[in-house]
Amino acid sequence: MNWRAPTFIDPSNRFLPWLILANVIFATVIGIISATAGYITDSTIQGALQMSDDNLRWISVSFIMMLGIILPLGVYLAVKYGFKIIFFLGLAVLVFGSLLNGLAFDFWSLLISRIIGGAGAGALFPLSIAIIAQTFPKEKLALPLALYVGLGFGIGTVLGYLVGGYFVQYISWQSSFYLCAVLGVPSLLATALLHQETEPTVGSKFDTGGYVAFIVFISTLLMILNSAKAAWNTEGWTSPFILTCSALSVLSLVVLIILELRNPHPLIVFSLFKTKSFLLGCITIFFVGAPLYCTQILSVTFLDYDLHYEKHTIGLYLLTCGLTLGIVSSCAAFLTKFFNIRFLALIGMALITISCWINPKVTIYSSHGQLLWMWNLRMIGIGLSLGPATAYAMSEIGPALGGAASVFITFARQIGGTIGSLSAQVVTIERQEFHNEMFGSQIDTASPAFQTVLRNLESHLIHNTGAIPAEASQTAASLIRANVLTQSHATAQNDAFFLLGIATLVICISIFLEMVWEAFKKRRSALPAVK
Repeated sequence: MNWRAPTFIDPSNRFLPWLILANVIFATVIGIISATAGYITDSTIQGALQMSDDNLRWISVSFIMMLGIILPLGVYLAVKYGFKIIFFLGLAVLVFGSLLNGLAFDFWSLLISRIIGGAGAGALFPLSIAIIAQTFPKEKLALPLALYVGLGFGIGTVLGYLVGGYFVQYISWQSSFYLCAVLGVPSLLATALLHQETEPTVGSKFDTGGYVAFIVFISTLLMILNSAKAAWNTEGWTSPFILTCSALSVLSLVVLIILELRNPHPLIVFSLFKTKSFLLGCITIFFVGAPLYCTQILSVTFLDYDLHYEKHTIGLYLLTCGLTLGIVSSCAAFLTKFFNIRFLALIGMALITISCWINPKVTIYSSHGQLLWMWNLRMIGIGLSLGPATAYAMSEIGPALGGAASVFITFARQIGGTIGSLSAQVVTIERQEFHNEMFGSQIDTASPAFQTVLRNLESHLIHNTGAIPAEASQTAASLIRANVLTQSHATAQNDAFFLLGIATLVICISIFLEMVWEAFKKRRSALPAVK
């Protein structure tokens, strides 16, 4: 078999680009399954491997941190050695990491395996967009990009929730990771048989200084968000560790920008942001990724820890979110033929904003229907905006800069989701302390209403659970306290989504003003010149 130009299918076959797109989507689905299944299985993994909350948090962050670190390196290696070989190796590393995830036996083995998987995903995700941009002509790029985003993330989310929930409850938590490893084999074979290798480029010297500054910036930024409210960090935001990381993060970002702007062949091409469509597209993608990941992570936390749903039930419950995302994103791909992609992104961001502002109405007593329609409204908004925003960002980028542009797009989506979800968790912890005090101050243990509830609980515990009467009163009071803490946690999550809604509203206004300005310029240019 000719690796560089396989003839398994005639290269002139008009269906070949779509087969390549299907394989790229399938590879992305594998990565999304690995990440999404981890959200549902985390509490089971924590118990099985006897990990602390801080250790579990590092397991989640390590995957995204390594993914972000590898992003620019993966594209650099693809340009130098060929996109096909690096895409193949990235997928192989992701598959190998998934296999190691299933074989993990303690915190350190799982941490290392997640880092390996993140490295593979870091090469896979940006090259997926770059390969699509190389495979399809620029004027037809909007549809395949929207299909990639919609089907890749939609199907990946559906299978991630379904597989993660079912497997962890009825088989084992390792089985979902083994599935990712098995699914990766046909995708590797399809990559070898379908993809055409690009010509390697003899480039300039590797930008070591810029890459080191990038690593320091990403690592310290995620450490700040991950450790600010950790149990070991008793001083919080003012601890020496957080202050040191903050200083290093700011300093490394400044150094990174200076080095990359001065380098004639930068690893991270900041000059791309001179293109207005690319800048606005990346910002939009960042703030679409945030509610996507926040909804995935915080909804699982709400259903698992607050409502104590079974894993399989959580998977089925959130299955509709993945279906909605996939269906709407696919529809958005075809709508790009009839509507301006900025208009679709604007409508999508508006729906995200509305759903985030509905979130404060959620309580632990909210009905299933209320939760589902709110989450699915958000998925409709994400589906309408993510694909068109990606297409808009790439609309004025030529093939030569497609790889560099895909780094920023993937970085915006993944880091936006990571920073958004970690920030939401930090806000939740901060606001839960406030709501604990507020709800606690509203409880009058001497009031007739409180005493009635207490007596009813005592009676229930004695007659239905066999509790000892002498201990029933104390147990009933503990149940009331647990109920208050659970509601305060749910209310704190609502505060995080409300703040996220404010951020997405700003993006809505920005997109709208940009559309108005473009329309004004076109109208002014159409007017006859005044002599």
